Amino acid sequence: MKPIALKLEAFGPFVETQTIEFEAFSAHGLFLIHGATGSGKSTLLDALTYALFDSKSVERGGADFVSTLDPGATTRVTFEFEHGGRAYRIMRQPAQWRRSKRGDADELVQVQSEAELQDLTDRRVLATKTSDTTREVERLLNMTVEQFRQTVVLPQGEFRSVITDHKTRREVLARVFRTSRFARLTDRIRRRADALDAQAGQLQERRRAILADTGVNSTTVLAATLATAAAARDEAARERARRDEVRILAAARVEAAGRLAASFAELDGLRATLADLEAQRSAIDLERTRCERGTRAARVLDLRDAYASARVEATATRTATHGAGAAVDSAVEALQKAAVALDREQAREGERALALERERSLRALAGPLADLREARAEADAKAEALTRAELDLAAATTAVAEHQQRRHALSEVRVGLRRVVATDREVREGARVLEAHVVALRQVEEQERIASAARHSLANANGGEDAAARWLLDLRDHAAGLLASDLRPGEACPVCGSTDHPALGQPADVGAVTALLDTYREESALIATLRAAIDLAERRRREILAERGWASDEVPDAADVRERAAAAAASLEEVEAARRQLERIDAECDALDVRGPELEVRHRELVREHGSLDGEVRGLRARAAALEERVDPALRDPGAFETELAAAEAATARLTRSLAEAERAHLRATSDVERARGEHILRSERAQAAESAAEAAEGAFFERLREQGFDTPDALAAAEVPTEDLERTTARLAQFDAERSGAMGSLRVVAAQLEGKERPDLDALHSRAGDAEAAWTEADEGLTRANEALHRLVAADRELRDVQERYDALGDRLEATARLAELASGRVRGRAKIDFETFVIESIVAEVLSIGNAHLHGMTDGRYTLHLVDRDEEAGRRGLELEVSDNFSGGGRRPVKTLSGGEGFLASLALALGLSESAERTSGASELGALFIDEGFGSLDAAALDTVVGVLRTLPNDGRVVGVITHVDEMKRRIPAQLLVERHAVGSRVTRCLDG
Repeated sequence: MKPIALKLEAFGPFVETQTIEFEAFSAHGLFLIHGATGSGKSTLLDALTYALFDSKSVERGGADFVSTLDPGATTRVTFEFEHGGRAYRIMRQPAQWRRSKRGDADELVQVQSEAELQDLTDRRVLATKTSDTTREVERLLNMTVEQFRQTVVLPQGEFRSVITDHKTRREVLARVFRTSRFARLTDRIRRRADALDAQAGQLQERRRAILADTGVNSTTVLAATLATAAAARDEAARERARRDEVRILAAARVEAAGRLAASFAELDGLRATLADLEAQRSAIDLERTRCERGTRAARVLDLRDAYASARVEATATRTATHGAGAAVDSAVEALQKAAVALDREQAREGERALALERERSLRALAGPLADLREARAEADAKAEALTRAELDLAAATTAVAEHQQRRHALSEVRVGLRRVVATDREVREGARVLEAHVVALRQVEEQERIASAARHSLANANGGEDAAARWLLDLRDHAAGLLASDLRPGEACPVCGSTDHPALGQPADVGAVTALLDTYREESALIATLRAAIDLAERRRREILAERGWASDEVPDAADVRERAAAAAASLEEVEAARRQLERIDAECDALDVRGPELEVRHRELVREHGSLDGEVRGLRARAAALEERVDPALRDPGAFETELAAAEAATARLTRSLAEAERAHLRATSDVERARGEHILRSERAQAAESAAEAAEGAFFERLREQGFDTPDALAAAEVPTEDLERTTARLAQFDAERSGAMGSLRVVAAQLEGKERPDLDALHSRAGDAEAAWTEADEGLTRANEALHRLVAADRELRDVQERYDALGDRLEATARLAELASGRVRGRAKIDFETFVIESIVAEVLSIGNAHLHGMTDGRYTLHLVDRDEEAGRRGLELEVSDNFSGGGRRPVKTLSGGEGFLASLALALGLSESAERTSGASELGALFIDEGFGSLDAAALDTVVGVLRTLPNDGRVVGVITHVDEMKRRIPAQLLVERHAVGSRVTRCLDG
């Protein structure tokens, strides 16, 4: 990750928008961020970290960065960076309360948190939600915020964690060099070995289950059992075949006996049928005679029906002829009435002519009346427009007057506001000075409080300095007694040096002396701490007074200064309010200046429009008056004219319609008379023809009656049989004759076939066939059982062979995979107990230490070297522990935690540089194109500072930037490229300087 630019808007102490172009430092590689304590140097790193990882990434929350110096500004951070050859921009905005931009200026509205990540290379938005943006950044950079603060941004108080905490160091290395893929590979190998082992176990368990299901305990016994089952199956098959032959023979005998019994049953049935038919002979003969008479009668029935129909037709035509004559008389009477009505309507011809003339005269007036209505409507419309124009003209006149009054009033208010705004610089400077006085007085009070509390604690510390002196005397008095018990003859006394000890002191209580010594040390340390606190507080108070130019006895009254500061702040607010009001009035005046000419132009246009409309209305009314002179006053009203015209049209239509209806009625009556007379003639002719046809039908009927042997129509009716009954009777007689003839023929045939044969005993034959069938079923079931047993054994043997083949094929793979899993997991006997990922990380650490030690040697003149704990001793048990050796003291190794503050800072910096350079060289590792170091240089002396800066300057200049944040003034002359962070009354500002 290589930073390009950082933009802060109302962020913490940075009220005004600040933009830092990191690309300007690429040519220098090393740059300095410096400024007074509290100016906001570390806030720049907080802003960078917050932009990438959200508010949870810094000790302060997102709301803590919201500036309170400008309630109307929105806090926002925008960070552009390059990674993997692509450029990105990320923007974050914390949730905050801000002054409303409309309505009540003092109203606060809540602004929700926002975030957006863009790929500037192809203009894509990658994420728009806060949490999604953080996850995408972690994926992109391949590191969490904790690892970012240990590899790219090294904050105050966390500089030593990478070198002293092996767990933190392992996590950082794993993320930066992406060694998790080796852990995943190890896990996959282990899971594969476990899967193969489980598969082998399943195959063995299946083999045991197969043998258990077959009831054997080995494959040898299974083979013998299989051979026995095959022999039993063959014997069962032979027995089933023998019993099948007996079953088939018994079934054939039953079938033959059945056919013979059926023939005897058929013979009995035929004899019974002939007996029944002979019993029906007398009834059949009667039916036969009735059927013969009915057949003769059927030959006459059609002529009888034709004769009856002819008589009915002749009677109907006579009746129709009489009706047609009556219709002729009625039509002649209707014709006479229609002629009378026609003469009456023709006599009203003069009345019709008058009505038509009235209608034509009224229609001639329709045109002038339409022109009159049009003229009146147009005149009314123009009059309404004239009324509206008069109203618009009055409104425009009022608007011009109000505009002039408002412009004059605003001009007077603007003069007063400009006087107030002119005092802005004076009021602002006074407020800034008073605010600085308030801060300084608060700091003075705090230092006085600290000094007073320290003096009080010093006075109450177990008797103070006098008690400490007494403890020191007691300790000296007991010293000789403490050493007396360890003196030996001939040994020199550690107090006087003599080897002769004539009078040894009384041995002292070691526990009491030790307790006295501990108490003295604790109290001495407490007294020294309290003295230092008092000196520091008094020195800080003097510095603050000197900064403000105050003498110790001339400190202003704090309450008075606060009251004046509050008044100055209120005056500043009044000036700001006046400025905002003046801006609004200026904008309104500008708008009024633009609106004034527009209103005057509109007023002139309305005056012209009013005059034009007034002339048009007068002309239209004159035209309407001229048209009225041409129309009868009674018809000038459109409603009266329409009523009169409608009445005339109705009268004309009524008279015309009456004449037409009379003419149509006369014509229709004439037609009806002619049609009735033609119908009467036709019906008379039909009556004569029907009478002739009835006579001919009567002659034919009686002639056929005599031919069929009937004397009278009554005899014919007695012999008549319905057609359906006749057909059924004929069919029944034919069926009787056929059944009798067939039964006699079949009886002769069957009797001939059974001659000399006896009836069979079917029950005995069926019993013997059932016994044979049961014996065969028993044999068939035995064969089925034998086949099932054999099939189970064959399937078990086949499956057992398949399981064995799969187990044999799995063995080599299982052994190799298990061995590989043990090796990757670090469980091989005789080797170091480290897994594959740890082995890779150790290899990476070796390179990182090699590069870091080169830098560390340059910073310490070759004195210190970092080492990884030997694997055979503790690496497998504790991980990536580091040790340091002092080459100026024999080269012995010791834990890195024993390094002093300055030494630990140098070692941490060297390791961070080694990690950065190694990551740049390693394919697939995270890009560490920047390094920011926050403080830590205060623990170094001047020579060490020169050495460290020299090392940082010699880093490969491949576009990577190293930012150093410190308040140490000595660093300013050593690093020419600088960012200066300064405090002002309106917030902090950042200034870039590339030449020192």
